[in-house]
Amino acid sequence: MFRFAITIACLASLLHDFPDAFLGAIGIINLRAYEIVLNSPTIWWTVLLTLYSISILWFMILFSKGLIAAQKLKTGAATVIGIFSYGVCQFTFFIFNR
Repeated sequence: MFRFAITIACLASLLHDFPDAFLGAIGIINLRAYEIVLNSPTIWWTVLLTLYSISILWFMILFSKGLIAAQKLKTGAATVIGIFSYGVCQFTFFIFNR
């Protein structure tokens, strides 16, 4: 259940990551220049932040729903644990991707 929640939540960021990785791999776009554009206040920066915000929101909602379904927790407790779990997941990701 939890892996499903994590996977679904990551799909929003896949909408950005897959096309630019593919286009960079086949040489259509210059990924270094593209990263500079993404870090500048442009429409693509706004799109990127929107997709990442959706991903964060989905993660916390789906993780909480998974806790409610699997552990029969109340909504408030599941939400607090879902937010904490998101932090743990991101911290683990940060450690192992350095």
